[in-house]
This record gives sequence, C-alpha cells and structure tokens, in this order.
Amino acid sequence: MKVYSELVTALKNTNIPFAEHAWDTRPAVNYGVVAIDGTAASFQADQHTENQAPQGTVDLFTYDNDRTDMETIQAVLNGFEGCAWYLESVQYEDTPRLIHWEWVFSLESW
Repeated sequence: MKVYSELVTALKNTNIPFAEHAWDTRPAVNYGVVAIDGTAASFQADQHTENQAPQGTVDLFTYDNDRTDMETIQAVLNGFEGCAWYLESVQYEDTPRLIHWEWVFSLESW
C-alpha cells in the first residue's frame, strides 16, 4: 500500500519543481505544490478511529497553455496504486498571470 510520502516523492521525481505545502520563493518555471488537507473518510470502531483515508491537493501553476506538465501530473496520479483523484478546477490567476490546475486526491493510508 503506497502512502503520502511516496506520492510526494513520485511528484518530485518528475521534471516539475514540487514543494510540500508552499514555496518560500515562487520558481520562474512551471511548478507544483502538494499537501494533505484532511481525510476523505474515517472509520470508527470501539469508540476510536480505526482507519483514515488522507485527502489533499496537487496544485500545478503554469506560465503557458502547454498541457505537458498537466498530463505528467495525471500520469503520476493514474499510476499511483491506492490513489483516487479528480481534477477539481482550472483557474486563471491574473496577478501572477498563471494557470492554476488543482487536483483532489485521497489515499488508502498515510
């Protein structure tokens, strides 16, 4: 069963610069951010939580309409066993002039 740290490693092994949670200084090339922001589901037994499915986002910021990096992210998510995901939104951010792709994922375990 693959876990969050392995997903972070898989994303960082692409040719896209990735940070976990945030960048101190935004890169001048397309870049990504990955973070856990909650759980998709938790199961309780005997008055305590038995299992949690961590949920988070993968965000890609691109300076152009080239879909290569977007396709790379989706290939990583598709190839990651135990990961369910969907493309949440694609937004144009006017101030930094970036296209912001956002995927939501959930994993089988931490």
